[in-house]
Amino acid sequence: DPSCHYAAKGFGYKKTLDNHVSSKHPGEFPGTQRFFCMIKSCKWSEVYGIGFPREDLLNRHKKSHKELRGHGP
Repeated sequence: DPSCHYAAKGFGYKKTLDNHVSSKHPGEFPGTQRFFCMIKSCKWSEVYGIGFPREDLLNRHKKSHKELRGHGP
């Protein structure tokens, strides 16, 4: 039963744990490409350095900003 040493929850599969770590703990995978929100005040922007591990997650996030709706896939 894989678990995250940052979170008090377990993951049934190693892939699920890997997805969690790459999303929530990007420092664990240095050099991995990140996708950043274009809105500089957003916590997912490059200003804050978090970003998303996958482009599809960024595209889904863009829908939360009315000024970005309709931009991208």
